[in-house]
Amino acid sequence: MRRIYEQIPKPRFVVAIGACACSGGVFEGNYNVIGGVDKVIPVNVYIPGCPPKPEAIIDQSADEEQTKF
Repeated sequence: MRRIYEQIPKPRFVVAIGACACSGGVFEGNYNVIGGVDKVIPVNVYIPGCPPKPEAIIDQSADEEQTKF
């Protein structure tokens, strides 16, 4: 994942969508789960939920669009 992140041209924008991407979700604590994706690459926006509601994704995207760059 880090290698793919490094290949993305700047400016990079990472969105963690769902409880599993944000914190490991119900799988947190298992031997093969290190936690959220932010343990591997930097994350700009977190959208929690399992599954996240479409409204949350749209709202967060609209809010971030106003503050981006």
